[in-house]
Amino acid sequence: WRALFALMLGVLLFSEPIWNTGEASVREGGNAVVGVVAVLIEVTLSGFASIYFEKVIKNDPQQLGIWERNFQLALGSFPIYFAFIIYDDPDFDSAGAGWSPVALTLSLL
Repeated sequence: WRALFALMLGVLLFSEPIWNTGEASVREGGNAVVGVVAVLIEVTLSGFASIYFEKVIKNDPQQLGIWERNFQLALGSFPIYFAFIIYDDPDFDSAGAGWSPVALTLSLL
């Protein structure tokens, strides 16, 4: 819990300069409160995901290694990301646009 609290505090301190700008207007296309709340939710979910992953590793009856279990848990995200890709570009016209050969190679690793 201390680590989760420290992570959330670090995010708030990192985003603190946007609170002291003295500007009365909101920047175009962004809202600081929504951004901070979104980051806090993401940090909290990330912390709970780490706790769940550690629990799964420690209580594993199959005694899979951390790499096997990590790959197994990551497979569940593939359909979700694929659905986002299809929703964003149903015809796959711009699939891979902006990717360099180095980026493609690193993503396949």
